[in-house]
Amino acid sequence: MQEIKLILICIVALLSSTRGYAQKTGPLPDEYTVDGIALGMNFGEYDYFELGYFKYTILNNQVTLGKAYTLENNYKNKVWTFVPKVGFWFSIAKINLGAHLPFAINTQGDHSLKIRPEIGFGHRRFKINYANNITFYNRDMLHQSKHLLTLHLFLEAADE
Repeated sequence: MQEIKLILICIVALLSSTRGYAQKTGPLPDEYTVDGIALGMNFGEYDYFELGYFKYTILNNQVTLGKAYTLENNYKNKVWTFVPKVGFWFSIAKINLGAHLPFAINTQGDHSLKIRPEIGFGHRRFKINYANNITFYNRDMLHQSKHLLTLHLFLEAADE
């Protein structure tokens, strides 16, 4: 698992430091919206891979307001855990504040509802945050981490 973490950190660093993937050229307007594929890894007591859709709006080329709909998954001790979630965040001066609402279910029939506030840094194509799962229902569900380091990468959809 350490190799996967290192590879993801390298990918985030590479993609966030280039104009690369589907980036628009020329001057940017005061307000514009971007959407595409959200990729993520959540590192904690149990690591989760994440895939979904994101959309964010950038205001005055400084403030980002975003939302994402993703599905996390984990396989541990012959138990699959799936976590559909919706998240909202804003960034200003490359500081992120946000929250996600994950609903975890697993192949043993357990389920758990949480809220996950997060804080960290990032800019447009990536976020790195500390997150804390606060459980509303079923604290004892297996394979759930309370404290997480989350890494998100946003791949913009290409213009037509």
